[in-house]
This record gives sequence, structure tokens and C-alpha cells, in this order.
Amino acid sequence: MCLNTIIERSSTIKETGKGWKVFSKSFYGYSSIYQGNNQYLPNRQWIHELGYRSANARHLHSELNGKYHAHLHSELNGKYPFGWHIYVSKKAAEHRCTKDHVAVRVRYRRARTRGRQGGVLVIVAKEMFIEGER
Repeated sequence: MCLNTIIERSSTIKETGKGWKVFSKSFYGYSSIYQGNNQYLPNRQWIHELGYRSANARHLHSELNGKYHAHLHSELNGKYPFGWHIYVSKKAAEHRCTKDHVAVRVRYRRARTRGRQGGVLVIVAKEMFIEGER
């Protein structure tokens, strides 16, 4: 999951806020549908993105000194920090859901980038707090 366009970087972005995250949902809980390592995510506590990355993504993270994720849609200055991709609107998040996915309200902190992904506004943040479905 990568941004198509970077709008704003961490020097000017609001660091905390609320948004929507799309998860796979099962009897056991929520899990990430992108870049995840198939672990279930804890509810109602702050979760740092690095602890829940796949082995491949963790390898890339270490190669890049923990700073940047290569922007796959070639923009000249198109690199941005790793993080949870959080939709600003519920409607945008629900549009990404399939029958096995659910849009869940989250809080975020340590936001690093704001941009567009698939035409909708997304915040990339280092930490999120799963509030639950609403």
C-alpha cells in the first residue's frame, strides 16, 4: 500500500488525530491487510507500526535505516516514512473494504505524511490506537 501523491510532510502536518483503518476481521480480532505479518492487533492500546510488519518489510526497513519507504509510483521526491496508512474519511475506508474487511475507527499519533492513495486522502503515522467499529 503506497501513496500516489505526497501532499504534506512531517514538518507541517498535525501529529495526532482520528481516522479509519481497513482490517481483516475474524473471531480472533483484527489484522492488517497490507504489509502485515498475520498477527492480530491489540485493541485499545497504542501500536507502533514496526512491530507488525512482515519479515520482508522489516528487512526493507533495516536496509533503509528505518527512515523511508520507497515510493513506487515515481515522483521525484517521492519517499516518505514507513507507517500505518489511515484514511481520513469513513467513506474512503469503506470503499476499500471487501466482504472480509471492516473499516475501524482509530486514533493516530506521530503522523509523518499526508497524501493521496487511490484518489483519497490518507495519513501515514507511526502509531495507532484501535477504538473499534462504529
